Amino acid sequence: MRTYKFIRDQFLQKHSEIDNEDYLEKYISFLINYKINELDVYTEKHHILPRCTFPEYENESWNIVEIDYESHRLLHLWLFKSINIRKYQRPLNWMMKSYKNSGEISNAAKRGWIKLKSNEILYESWRNRKSEEMKKFRNSDKYKQIMAEYFNKSNYGEYKRKESEVWGDTYSSENQSRRANIFWNNIDE
Repeated sequence: MRTYKFIRDQFLQKHSEIDNEDYLEKYISFLINYKINELDVYTEKHHILPRCTFPEYENESWNIVEIDYESHRLLHLWLFKSINIRKYQRPLNWMMKSYKNSGEISNAAKRGWIKLKSNEILYESWRNRKSEEMKKFRNSDKYKQIMAEYFNKSNYGEYKRKESEVWGDTYSSENQSRRANIFWNNIDE
C-alpha cells in the first residue's frame, strides 16, 4: 500500500484541489524513500495519510513512519503547502511557530469557512452556539465592566443607545460591515 501511486490517488480522491503539485510530489517521494540514518536520534511517528482526513488508515502499519523531528516538521510544511486546509496548517502552529505565510493561511481559513457554510445543519449549529455565547457575554458583568472602562461611566448609556440604533434587534450580513463602520466611526459624537 505504501506506493507513490496509491498515496497520491488517496490525496486526489479526498481533496478536490491540490495547491502545489511539486510539494505533494516532494512529500510523497520523501516518505516512500525515507530511512533513518542514525540509530540514536529522536524520532516521532508520522502518518503518511494524515489521521485528520484519513481516519480509516490511522492504525495501518504501512501508513505510519518513524521519522526524525526535523524531517517531521518539514513534511508537515510540505503537506500544508501542497494542500492549503486548516487541518494541515494546525501542526505548524506548534512545530514551526515562526512559519506565517498569511496567503496560505488565509486560503486555508477561507476553505474552512466555505466548507462550514456548505453544510446547513453544521453551520446553523455553529451560528446558534456563537450567538448564545455573545448573548451571555453581552449580558455579563465582565462586558459591562469592559465597556465602563473603555467609555467613562457618563458615556456608557449613550454608547448603548447608539449601538442599538445602528444594530437594532437583527441585522443582515450584507449590511453588517457598513453598520459597524457607521457605529465605530461615530462613537465619539
